[in-house]
Amino acid sequence: MSTARHSKSRTVMRLERRSDMDITKNSLFSLYFHELGWLTSAIKKNCEAIFAETPIPDEGYYIKVQPELHALIESVLMNAGHIRKLLHTSEKRYKNESVAVYNLRQKRSKILRETLSGVKLEEILNNKLRNSLEHFDEYLDENIVRLTEKGPPPATHAAYNMVLSHREIFKPQVYPIRLYIAGERKFYNMRFSIDIGKIHAEAAAILKRLHDLGIFPVSGPGGVMIPLRFTASE
Repeated sequence: MSTARHSKSRTVMRLERRSDMDITKNSLFSLYFHELGWLTSAIKKNCEAIFAETPIPDEGYYIKVQPELHALIESVLMNAGHIRKLLHTSEKRYKNESVAVYNLRQKRSKILRETLSGVKLEEILNNKLRNSLEHFDEYLDENIVRLTEKGPPPATHAAYNMVLSHREIFKPQVYPIRLYIAGERKFYNMRFSIDIGKIHAEAAAILKRLHDLGIFPVSGPGGVMIPLRFTASE
């Protein structure tokens, strides 16, 4: 009986000690900042590659079919989606999610948002166009039905997986399906659009904040060796 009581007492003491631990003191917690910096660096680099491939001509227009460019755009949007998930997480507890994991998820999201307090983020957090790419077939189904039922189409042609230097190349304008307009630095997919130029500016602002705080190297992303340790809160 005595042994059982002592065993139960030791278990309770271990649980109490764990409840006093500040999970943010775990050495791996710093990886959230590295991940934010890595994603943001990739966005900035790919945006600049997009701009370099789509200069705005001083005279005339151009039309391009360039699958590699659309792959860069989708990479930018995918990484922006990952940043959104780091900064904004559901307040609901997921199925089979432990209380500890739920609390950590809420805390790291709050800390990351506080780290970027004052940095204006709009387009990086815009998930409407990204959703239209992730569920492209469903959105295309919807638009085919909508365009069919509404009678005369809004344009004589649809432009799919193309790059235009200027929207005014076609009159009337084309219906955009994965269409990038270089002169606007905007990407269109059916009823949705997103400003790649603003995404680039927001990514630069995030990196500046991380650099200023000294929590992400100015030299850019890289590998990190981290000692695994957990320090209890005082």
